[in-house]
Amino acid sequence: MKRTIISPTEKEGVYEVTKNPILIYFDTSALIDIFREYHNHGKNIAEEIGDRIGNRRFRILLSVVNFLELIGTKGDISLNFSESYLNAIKNIRIISANQPTIITNQEVLRFIEYRKVGIMIFDSDHIAAKNMQKAVEERKQGETTWLFEQRKWWDEMEMRNKVLDLEADLMELSGTKSSPSEIDKLRDHIINCPIDEVRNRKLKLTQAKQIYQGRKYIPSEKAEIYSYAANRITVNVNLKYGREKVWMLMANRDFIFPGEPNLKRDYLNDLARGTELTFNIVKSQMPGLYWQAKITYFNQYRGNQRSGGKQGDRNHAVYLPYSNYFATCDRIMADAIQTEHRLVFKRGNIHLFKIN
Repeated sequence: MKRTIISPTEKEGVYEVTKNPILIYFDTSALIDIFREYHNHGKNIAEEIGDRIGNRRFRILLSVVNFLELIGTKGDISLNFSESYLNAIKNIRIISANQPTIITNQEVLRFIEYRKVGIMIFDSDHIAAKNMQKAVEERKQGETTWLFEQRKWWDEMEMRNKVLDLEADLMELSGTKSSPSEIDKLRDHIINCPIDEVRNRKLKLTQAKQIYQGRKYIPSEKAEIYSYAANRITVNVNLKYGREKVWMLMANRDFIFPGEPNLKRDYLNDLARGTELTFNIVKSQMPGLYWQAKITYFNQYRGNQRSGGKQGDRNHAVYLPYSNYFATCDRIMADAIQTEHRLVFKRGNIHLFKIN
């Protein structure tokens, strides 16, 4: 996969062009282990990794997910942004990645619209790197309000996604059938309603799910990944045309929107494109979505995670096919990755895989 990075230099108007850099994505569990080994024992695992792969000039592909998860939830919530921790990677260049949804949405739309362009995985606004730098400055000043607000937002989003996972599980277990418009409305409500309502709903759904313990059918990995991708295509098509318009078309296929005479035709063409989806297309043309689905499957059916797996794992997985190497300390994620990629380095809990 060809990658080109264009970066400004200290000289105004002059840019550095780097072609096909070696990128390593460390999920947050791996970053924290690297930080702690350096802080507690003076061991520079990042340098060891560089020696093992034969290239100390690799770059870290850093995501906003990394930043949000590095914020602690109790005690010193800024600890992972201390200089004594970050010195473990101070000599490594960092490249900010686009957010996971931006990458997977590009993949889906490229498939639907027969696009030939590549996927933009680098964030030109450098949000992840800027947030890391701001977190370091906040820690120096002894100010954690901003960090707390960032982590609170992330935790609430994780809870909303957990509730959506529980809703999907219960629909599957109970055999309940819901129309796409009803599912869209439910998702909108869960994403936007007050967080206290989400907490209460999570408790009720968890209690309701206990009835079905031990009765869950385990689908094949391929079938689940395909289903996951097909659902994302439907969601993206609905977002592309606007949910209200889609719901109206579903209620009345003959409706003509004023000023948009071709909307119905284009919408139906996009839906028809979705019928051409195959497992091999998901894996080759939507690799970020493929790995997101695979990690979700492993968390839900082969690990000890509760319904849907961890949101962080699913977001980290998007970057796997766009990196040269991927590191994690998470056992379930490592189990999933090693079904397709080779382990090239292991230190303690850290597993580094070479991505083919």
